[in-house]
Amino acid sequence: MQAIVYEGPNKLTVKDLPMPQLPEGWAMVKVSHAGICGTDLHIYEGSHPRAKAPLVMGHEFSGILESDGVDGIPKGCQDLVMMETDPARAKLAQDMGFEVQNPTQVGDMGEYCKSRTGGDGYDWVFDCAGVQPVADVLLDAVKVKGHILVVASYSKPAAMPYFKGMAKECDIQFTRVYQLKDFALAAKIVGADPNYEKVITHVLPAAEAQKGFDLLTTKGTGAVKVMFSFD
Repeated sequence: MQAIVYEGPNKLTVKDLPMPQLPEGWAMVKVSHAGICGTDLHIYEGSHPRAKAPLVMGHEFSGILESDGVDGIPKGCQDLVMMETDPARAKLAQDMGFEVQNPTQVGDMGEYCKSRTGGDGYDWVFDCAGVQPVADVLLDAVKVKGHILVVASYSKPAAMPYFKGMAKECDIQFTRVYQLKDFALAAKIVGADPNYEKVITHVLPAAEAQKGFDLLTTKGTGAVKVMFSFD
């Protein structure tokens, strides 16, 4: 099978590897496409604390799954705003129907979020960036007894104004892996709204793995989600 392999900081190879032997109770997935995640970028630059070369990359993938599906649970929200500083990413999100604000232009983050939520702040705040400027304002955006979910993988230690967290009695959660029902729910959401295809800005053959990582590590390319196709 074709695989993109991390060989060390800023070094990738594409190899043909033997098919895995499945333990009892597992299913085989024939991978069609795999995307570059933020965690993959940390691995690529050599800053991920647990990734050791050689390592087959590509944990965000799609393909043919030979197992039974699991029903998901639909969810919704009343008010959603996305914070983004990159113009290309902001434009893409707006084209998909999201309201997008530049966090450097809204003034005081706490006051801005209160102004949108009747003076409370947001019930849920999602950190999908994993950088210090975002960590600085997470506790400003959330309401008292609200929830912060850190989706991003921080490549460097970050500081937070923890007294604000104590004053708000909010909780901070982290996520890394998922349950089967989460995949089923994601498939339902994507299948119901073709807008999500717009997130995929580049599809490259696996042999061009280096080009894909260059797109996401170079500013101004407009790349959002880079996918690799496999034969």
